[in-house]
Amino acid sequence: VSPAQAGALADDDATRYVRDAGLLACFLMDIQIRSATGNSSGLGDLLAATRGHQVTNTLLLREASRLARTDLTDLFQAAVLGTGPAPLPAQASLAGLEMTETGTGELFLGMTLAADEPIITRVFKTGPARARGLKVGDRIVELNGQRVVTTAQVDQTLANHVPGDALAVKVKSADGQSYETVLDLWERVSPTLRRSRKASLAAMNAWSNLVRGEATTFAN
Repeated sequence: VSPAQAGALADDDATRYVRDAGLLACFLMDIQIRSATGNSSGLGDLLAATRGHQVTNTLLLREASRLARTDLTDLFQAAVLGTGPAPLPAQASLAGLEMTETGTGELFLGMTLAADEPIITRVFKTGPARARGLKVGDRIVELNGQRVVTTAQVDQTLANHVPGDALAVKVKSADGQSYETVLDLWERVSPTLRRSRKASLAAMNAWSNLVRGEATTFAN
């Protein structure tokens, strides 16, 4: 979901989006600053530099670039202002990390529903829902030929399926049109950051200090 789409989310989804997007942006900038300064500066220095000022995107970019000793416009655009995927794998490599994805065994439909009624409140950029053209505001009215009127009924139906199954879905769009489609149920994956075996000693030390907040270092 892009910042422009966040206003269409349910309150809880919007809160999670803002929180998670902010944490990711801070993490990416912290890595960049630490990598550029040999771990002598980080996010804490950026917070100190902006304390007492009205925090704007312009101020954040200027101070982050000053600390990193390089222009961070491209990173700032991707991590803070952009609507595409954040450059997590590339940035993580600066800290000697690599990103892997592990299956969780849980179903992934690529969408979220309202708490009570099965109305779509969010469609992810990648997933079964997006692939089949489902949109925010669409209402799920049938699953495998069985009528559903609550989100709880949708959850009950999904509990009887596993990743790889196909689910016949009847949808009523926001403009009142009805259509049927088939969703291929994906497996939810969990991205995990771990130390890369190819990481340089400097990158490993930067990551150690980043997560521990102490001067622990690795030796050759």
